[in-house]
Amino acid sequence: MKGYLEKRIKKVAILVLLVGLILCEACKNDFSVNADYEDFPIIYGLLDAADSIHYVKVFKSFLVPYDANQATKDLHLYSYIDSVETYLEEYDANNQYIRRIDLDTTTAVPKDSGLFSYPLQIVYQTNATIKTDYKYKLCVFNPYTRKIAESTTNMGLTEAARLSKPLGNEVSITDRTFSIEFYTGKRNYGCYAVLYFYYSEQYKDNTVQSMSPVRISLGEYTDPNQTAAQKVAINSDGKYFFEMLAKNIKDDNNVKARRVDSLEIALYSVGADFMYYRLANTPTSSINQQRMEYTNFKAKNIDTEENKFVLGVISSRASSSVKYSNLHYNGSRDSLFNGRFTKHLKFTNVF
Repeated sequence: MKGYLEKRIKKVAILVLLVGLILCEACKNDFSVNADYEDFPIIYGLLDAADSIHYVKVFKSFLVPYDANQATKDLHLYSYIDSVETYLEEYDANNQYIRRIDLDTTTAVPKDSGLFSYPLQIVYQTNATIKTDYKYKLCVFNPYTRKIAESTTNMGLTEAARLSKPLGNEVSITDRTFSIEFYTGKRNYGCYAVLYFYYSEQYKDNTVQSMSPVRISLGEYTDPNQTAAQKVAINSDGKYFFEMLAKNIKDDNNVKARRVDSLEIALYSVGADFMYYRLANTPTSSINQQRMEYTNFKAKNIDTEENKFVLGVISSRASSSVKYSNLHYNGSRDSLFNGRFTKHLKFTNVF
């Protein structure tokens, strides 16, 4: 009996000791749930042969032991600034290497308000001339970590689509229907149509001011099997046009009258990679809210050839636009002047 009690007491003592050690360890406040930190680049670029300056955004991931929303206010946490080499490699239509185009840092492009620090942002730019039929590889090299991220635009750059409807000097839009037609360009896998409504305001002291245009999305087209010179139609709800004017143009007691200055329909054509990237990030209606991560970049350590993580997309875009002097006189102007959505905005033909 005595031996049995001694064994029981030893077991209880060991159990108490183990529980005490666990509790002591749990009480320590220096326990970290963060993994070892290693930043990775996040890269975005759209090349347009018609642009005189080309911009690329390069950010880095970050890890902090405090609120990440507060960390986004510190530009140095997610920007490499000038510690990475960002450049384009140019190849001709036969895939022959032509030259290296270095991109410099700039803060000349302000950032809109949002979660991350603004208005200052650091982007990478070049004013080099690029060609539609050439290929371009975007490279971001970090000499400190010896990591390089690379991606090449597919089969040359996107060509702009050509608007074929509406024709003429004026646009006909009623609160029923509105449609446009256009012909796709080479390597044009997606196209986004936007209408810009330019207008002026006359105040009670008879001064006149040109206002910022109202931007109205008309719709989009995507086709992974696109061919050049393909005719495409996008049909919009004409009512939406007038609803957007009413939403974006505010009542102002100092305004005596408003007039239409012009309208512009712009087509933004994009390459395949941007189309896939956008589709992957389109809001989902499924119960599953997890998103795919789409990237066309690869990264590695140049010394060890070890694969590294990277996110982002490099693709191409092209744009074209047609300007119109006014809404068509029959029906369209009447809908603007006297229609149910916009009659309170005091639009008229002349001041």
